[in-house]
Amino acid sequence: MKKFLLSVFIFTGIAVYSDTCNAGFYKIEGNKVYYAYDMNPNPDLVELGKQAEVKGADAKTFNNKADYGKDSKNIYFEGKIVKGADTKTFEVLSNEKEVKNSGHRAVCYYYAKDKKSVYYKGQIINGADVKTFKVLENLYAEDKNSWYEYGKKINN
Repeated sequence: MKKFLLSVFIFTGIAVYSDTCNAGFYKIEGNKVYYAYDMNPNPDLVELGKQAEVKGADAKTFNNKADYGKDSKNIYFEGKIVKGADTKTFEVLSNEKEVKNSGHRAVCYYYAKDKKSVYYKGQIINGADVKTFKVLENLYAEDKNSWYEYGKKINN
């Protein structure tokens, strides 16, 4: 029954996306990494928004996917360290292919996982099963035990 209800919400368009995807990005200048938030994700237009240095980030090893960043020592979400995240096994999750096919333009990269935890916006989702966790559509996900919306379990 819960799978049917979730399908109705996702595929009939009843669900309203009140949580828009951030238009944040990382920018490397010299040996410093910055996180900038702007409604136009163009690194050349930082003056329209705000930017802050990502303290301690290693510009030489830094790379990113949307609001998540990674260097040789840490994982970052919106410029802040994701505590306890494993840099070797960390991966940002999305369902970009399914989202494109559904006609939605925005793809949010809020879910991620490593060998021991699943994350939503850089915070651990307690009880989520790492091995079976997958993103369904932007802000919805599932694992073998439950469904999730905005990183929180949906009651069965």
